[in-house]
Amino acid sequence: MRLTALLLSFLMLALFIHAQNIDECKNVSIIRVEIIPNSVTLVVGEKQEFTIMGYDTYGHSTFCLLPAWEYDPAKLQKVTSSNLPRQIAVFEGVGIGSTKLIATVTTLRRSFKVNATVNIISKEIQALQTDKKQPTRTSTNYLFYIVIALIILIAFFIYFRRRRQKIKFQLPSLLKGSAIMVEGPIESKKNEICYNLLKKELEDGKKVAIITFSPDEPKNWFMRNVGKSAMDNLKIIEATDDLTELGVMISEALSNGAQTIFLPILSVLLLRADFRNVADFVSFNINKLKKKKVSSIFTLEPESTTRINISSLELLVDFVAETKVEGATHYIKIKKSIEEEISIEWKKYA
Repeated sequence: MRLTALLLSFLMLALFIHAQNIDECKNVSIIRVEIIPNSVTLVVGEKQEFTIMGYDTYGHSTFCLLPAWEYDPAKLQKVTSSNLPRQIAVFEGVGIGSTKLIATVTTLRRSFKVNATVNIISKEIQALQTDKKQPTRTSTNYLFYIVIALIILIAFFIYFRRRRQKIKFQLPSLLKGSAIMVEGPIESKKNEICYNLLKKELEDGKKVAIITFSPDEPKNWFMRNVGKSAMDNLKIIEATDDLTELGVMISEALSNGAQTIFLPILSVLLLRADFRNVADFVSFNINKLKKKKVSSIFTLEPESTTRINISSLELLVDFVAETKVEGATHYIKIKKSIEEEISIEWKKYA
């Protein structure tokens, strides 16, 4: 009698604990349910575990779910096991084809229905797919030779590109209405580079104006390097540090038919006037010359202002070149160009 009573007590306790677990599961606020994995490929006879995972409003996962499974018995067969948790089920692929494994989960507040895609293939198809993934010796050899050929082509490209960059810098032709700035220290021959640009313009029969604080320097250079007929198209004007008067000089050069105006004046202006006023002067006159399709060339010595101010001025022009000198060798590189791809490497300039 006592043994029977003891057994009844243990049974009642087990039922109570089971009821408590069910109540706890019902009280979990589930907002999302999924099957893991939700897509899988099985070979006929292969088994796969599927797990039902629930998530509450805070994103926390829970296994406290009891799903009801739906499946096509011609494709899948459920494997019975007493050792698995209730939210996990094992299925075996028994028929070739694609099918859906559906799980329905009911909580205290709502019901969820989720599914997983199961593709079942034969062992023969698996073997064919495995063979396709294995590269043949022939294809591997071809790939090796292709890689070697590409490496050789790249090496030749780099070699000829660097060889071309070592050729002496060639002066470009001026584009109508373009604004150019040449930067560099006094001894870097930046003025001579500009003079040679202007020489090409004069030799093409175009009119050129130079507005400079040192008019004798360009006058002597052009007298030595161009013919008399070309000199007839050159107008040299002595500059002033008054920005308004400089604007008038530029307008007069336009009235006289100048097609290119050279202004080696920025370094002096930046030492004598406020940067904002100088930048406004440059911007206004570049736009004025562009409307007339007249090219403008400025020079600038980096030590005359700050790096930030130089960057601001560079934004106003279409083309920026930088010059430097090392020993007896002069170099130039193109920093900015709106017309074509540029090389930022230094090139020798005779």
